[in-house]
Amino acid sequence: MNSPGPRALRDEVLRKIGRNLVNFQKMEKALKTIVSRSKMSGVVSEIELSQKKRDKAIEQRTMGSLVKDFMGSVHSDVPLNTEEPDDLTEAWVSVSFRVGSDKEETRARKKALTLVVAERNTLVHKMLHTFDGSSEESCRKLITLLDEQHDRVAPHAKYVMQILAAMKAVQQEMANHLKTDEAAP
Repeated sequence: MNSPGPRALRDEVLRKIGRNLVNFQKMEKALKTIVSRSKMSGVVSEIELSQKKRDKAIEQRTMGSLVKDFMGSVHSDVPLNTEEPDDLTEAWVSVSFRVGSDKEETRARKKALTLVVAERNTLVHKMLHTFDGSSEESCRKLITLLDEQHDRVAPHAKYVMQILAAMKAVQQEMANHLKTDEAAP
């Protein structure tokens, strides 16, 4: 059986680096969306501007801080503060999205997502600096590490994507419901 040459191995390493990085980026983007959209409140005339400001602030967050925010808001069992100001002159809106889980499940999820952040940091800050693209041994070793990393991270990335899809579906259902109510006499 012919083994791939050094160039083919190097190309495979680069493909797998790209795969892992893209998956981390997709997960990070999903976390940004979830954290940004999981709680919105304010007077109707200012909610859009308030949300844009929140989006902009969250856009600068690291994956580690996003996981912390995700666990502190979406997976939190702390009661929501939904009190509106006393001096309202127009309608106040408050919407939040949470995932129900017990303390043990929440602890396990936090640990798993913290490990995902560590995996991402390992890839970006540690794995690549020792890689020698001209060495078949180095290529094979990194291919193995990248595949193992992908297998460890994939279930957690899938979970985050499922949460994002569920949140979007609920928000779409709410929007459709509001449109139906607007059309009602």
